[in-house]
Amino acid sequence: MKNTAPPAGIFNDTRGYFLLAEQNGKHAGGRPLKFATVKELERKIKAYFKYCDPHIETVKVLQQPLVENEKGRMVEDMDAEPIVVKKKRVSEQRPYTITGLALFLGTTRQTLLDYEERDEFSDTIKAAKLKIESFAEERLYSNKGSVAGTIFSLSNNFGWKNKVEQENSGESKLVIETRHHADEETDDDN
Repeated sequence: MKNTAPPAGIFNDTRGYFLLAEQNGKHAGGRPLKFATVKELERKIKAYFKYCDPHIETVKVLQQPLVENEKGRMVEDMDAEPIVVKKKRVSEQRPYTITGLALFLGTTRQTLLDYEERDEFSDTIKAAKLKIESFAEERLYSNKGSVAGTIFSLSNNFGWKNKVEQENSGESKLVIETRHHADEETDDDN
């Protein structure tokens, strides 16, 4: 078997696959980019964060019709068919997540992270990830959500480390600290 160099425009990656090289900033083969421009990606990422933030939304709810009872009060008519009523409410904060962002953008988590490696999209993806990381970090200081889940996300998505340091010198020390209050008298003061 002859070992020859690949033709111009094709290179051999570290896994042994022959890939088409980029030419003039455009992918010479394969699937076109999901986002044509940085501005398009930024606009869609901004829409994701807006979607996650609390906002007024209209929801449809089933409600029993009201009738007047014998005391003249309005009560639900349980014999009637429920009706659909539109109501406005404030949505709850949805957590910012990398997977949630990928789903909102119509792509996969891995594809989104691959975009971070492309020079033109790198800063945009890094800024979005920083906002997601900040959100997760702030949740550690609130009583909302699972602390263990937040730590898991920070460790796996942002490189945080949970360290436990232990010194094994073989010696055991017991330190007893005593405090002396100025207004108390001791034997030494007499």
